[in-house]
Amino acid sequence: MRSSATIKQITFFDGTQINLSNNDFIIVVGPNNVGKSLFISELFEKLNNANSPTKIVNSIVIEKKGSVGDLLDDLMSLSQKTQDSTSKDDYQFTGFNYMTLSRFVSGIWNNPLTLQNLTNFFSILVKTQGRLEIVSPPPNIPITTTAPSHPIHVLQKNENIEEKVSSYFKQAFGLDLIVHRNAGNIVPLYVGTKPIIPNGKDRISLEYLQEIEKLPLLHEQGDGIKAFAGILLFNFAFERTMLFIDEPEAFLHPPQAYLLGNMFGLESKANCQYFISTHSSDFLRGILNSNNDRVRIIRIERKNDTNIIHELNRDTVIQIWKDPILRFSNTFDALYHEETVICEGDADCRFYSFILDSVFRSNIQKRPNVFFTHCGGKHRMPTIVKSLIALNVKVKVVCDFDILNDESSIEKIVESLGGDWKQYKDSYLAVKKAIEQIKPQLATKDAKTEIEGIFDSITDDSFPETARTQIREIINKTSAWALAKKIGEGFIPSGDATNIYAELKEGFSTLGLYIVPVGEVECFDKNCPSHGPKWVNEVVIKDVDSSQFDNAKNFIKNLFKNLL
Repeated sequence: MRSSATIKQITFFDGTQINLSNNDFIIVVGPNNVGKSLFISELFEKLNNANSPTKIVNSIVIEKKGSVGDLLDDLMSLSQKTQDSTSKDDYQFTGFNYMTLSRFVSGIWNNPLTLQNLTNFFSILVKTQGRLEIVSPPPNIPITTTAPSHPIHVLQKNENIEEKVSSYFKQAFGLDLIVHRNAGNIVPLYVGTKPIIPNGKDRISLEYLQEIEKLPLLHEQGDGIKAFAGILLFNFAFERTMLFIDEPEAFLHPPQAYLLGNMFGLESKANCQYFISTHSSDFLRGILNSNNDRVRIIRIERKNDTNIIHELNRDTVIQIWKDPILRFSNTFDALYHEETVICEGDADCRFYSFILDSVFRSNIQKRPNVFFTHCGGKHRMPTIVKSLIALNVKVKVVCDFDILNDESSIEKIVESLGGDWKQYKDSYLAVKKAIEQIKPQLATKDAKTEIEGIFDSITDDSFPETARTQIREIINKTSAWALAKKIGEGFIPSGDATNIYAELKEGFSTLGLYIVPVGEVECFDKNCPSHGPKWVNEVVIKDVDSSQFDNAKNFIKNLFKNLL
């Protein structure tokens, strides 16, 4: 095509303005009910009518390339002349009539704010119901003399596109997609193992068509299969410069959602803008794992009646996706929640979620839309925090009490949350010093004696794992921090140190950093001797209304005190 139309600029009602290039791949994310689908619909509607009433998109500027003559040539080149035509005005193509457009196309083309009747020539809006209906057999057409009016006609006419669509469909469901090219007055698609064309026959031979008709029809399958095939048809069968898709993962299981995202990333057309809203982190991971360097992420939030827009440009997306914790974890699920709590381990996440449900059980409407995630230890927390804050996700961090024994880690966490470590350092060092002045459980000579006793008892050539564990426990007891982690803030000496810690804790909570007051998560219920996943499995089946969980509930209430 010599002409093209793409969106050059979007201005939102919150005042945000973003500029676009003609091949941007825009992914729209955010919590439920913030306007992701509405944004896609409004953007498409603005192409047709610049004055259409909207709530998110205030205005757009359209970039149109090529002259009016180029546009008219494209309209004609994508159409086919009917056999009885004597005038160029009889050229027809998908959804258009040249005679109708040629009369006023000049006025449309010179207006940077709208495409009006040309909207469907340059763009497609794919909604949920449309992808289900598009797989139904269209009426047959004489493909040598009539332009395709349906994506299945394109597959009927172009075997290469049919094979491309079928290959992705087979990756998802293990089945081929086959066009029936001689089914009478319709053109149906079948699913199954593609029959082998008999020797001396072709794809419209009676023997081959009879084998196809033994297979199931696509339009009679479940919504998941139809929806996936419908998306493939829209992406591969029509040439457009803008493609708008609302929730492409609808009806799909996570593996198919991931594959569909990966397909979009790998097969996105050059010089075509994509605008896709999604609720699926699987779909998003599929796109990002394709290493498509065109991706930009727009995250929408809602504050009262205003939709707030945040953008993550392509360079930042690429940088974030290099981090293996983000790449191979569920951290990106945070994009679909109002806030995220980052913990040290999975057991912490499960327990705090369990307690949160209890706290808000009597008023479920106030329960925060919160996502608990972990990053395999406190040392990875700053990376996750900075990445999510870059996406404007509200972040809180929960650390075990022994984070106070690791100045490097707590400094990085504080600064990743936007704090200035210099403001907290003196107070932190005062508390740390007070703890370390407490006599440890074991003196050096006592630890040495116990360790030597363990070595003396070993007779095996291979060093027993139980001995390793015992030695680690002994070494831990040579530091006051081993006991501090089991007791928490109650271990801090009374007086100045306690008062300083109270101020320090208040300052940390303002940033979003919360230190477990009882030491570590397992100390919320010391009746269970287990640790980690086994501990939380035993705890969550208990009566959550028991007084033994009061400390945990108070901690969670403090995390979300703005909602209580």
